[in-house]
Amino acid sequence: MLGATVYGLLATIGNLLTILLVLRAVLSFFPPPHRSSPLFEIGRMLYMVTEPVLRPIRSVLPDFGGMDLSPLVAILAIWVLLMLLRSLLAF
Repeated sequence: MLGATVYGLLATIGNLLTILLVLRAVLSFFPPPHRSSPLFEIGRMLYMVTEPVLRPIRSVLPDFGGMDLSPLVAILAIWVLLMLLRSLLAF
């Protein structure tokens, strides 16, 4: 029972982080908003939450000519970790 609770909590955190990573990636396609815009604060919050996850991945990935694939790698890593945890807890 405790395993299910722990897995549920970690899955929720992983899914939330995945959503934030996707939002950050989508926002990166648009020009940065003006500082007085509410989107500026949203982008800043997304940066503060996701950068600690993306920075170590970027330091390992080779340069892909200006394309940042670290959000994709982070999302895949989250999914793999959740699948491994789920199989270890034998749901």
